[in-house]
Amino acid sequence: MDGLMVFAHTLLVFGNDYEACCRQACDFLKANKLLGYERLEVIEAESCSGADRSFRRRLNASIKKHRENISFLVNELNQVGFHSVYDIENMEQGYPSKVLHILSHLLDGYICVDSRFYNLIDRSHQVPPTTVASIRKLPQRYWLIRINGHLPSSGETSLPREPGHHRL
Repeated sequence: MDGLMVFAHTLLVFGNDYEACCRQACDFLKANKLLGYERLEVIEAESCSGADRSFRRRLNASIKKHRENISFLVNELNQVGFHSVYDIENMEQGYPSKVLHILSHLLDGYICVDSRFYNLIDRSHQVPPTTVASIRKLPQRYWLIRINGHLPSSGETSLPREPGHHRL
């Protein structure tokens, strides 16, 4: 698999069982034409149901990784001189505008290769209190499905220095 980029995602899914949730997560990622993954790889050892003792820890860790991506992008914008929304009108096309574009996706609930966590139930990068309450009521129906999306390397990644992306 030389020359492939791997993008790690954890998706929160609701379904009857592990297999159904895996299909749902993979179908969602395959249907997203902008992602265009060559191959999807479900990581069973890093997936679990809401009934699993490690669920809350894994969910929190996934959300934390997502927030770390946001912090990384905000820091990148600061380093290139972007400090307020007023700086948008003078922003150069290229790396600064690309960073802002990715940041917008991570904030608006649109999945992209840099989405480390995605809540498929609410189509969001967050978990609202109503979903948390539902997980408590029916934990066996909620699953965290860990998936690696594989793309051919074009020599460029969305977040070139982000530690979650690596060449195989």
